[in-house]
Amino acid sequence: MATPPGVVAKLNGAFNSILADPAMEQRLTSLGTSSFIGSPDDFVIFIADETGKWANVAKQPVQSLSERTSPLRHSRRFWHVRGMSG
Repeated sequence: MATPPGVVAKLNGAFNSILADPAMEQRLTSLGTSSFIGSPDDFVIFIADETGKWANVAKQPVQSLSERTSPLRHSRRFWHVRGMSG
């Protein structure tokens, strides 16, 4: 069951008013985030774009810890080459 369009419009207007307040904008900025002010249709487009972007990131192969270059491995090799244990 979908939310009635009138309720969506009322909530959207209330959220946009709150997010447009300079104090709220400053608070969000201090937390390292920003607001999204727009229509429900704008939000649908935003979510679709974000989903596509992050889906591509999620599909990238993940390096295992053994595949990564470890500074500790390099330091052990350094000491071993010089005849020292470490």
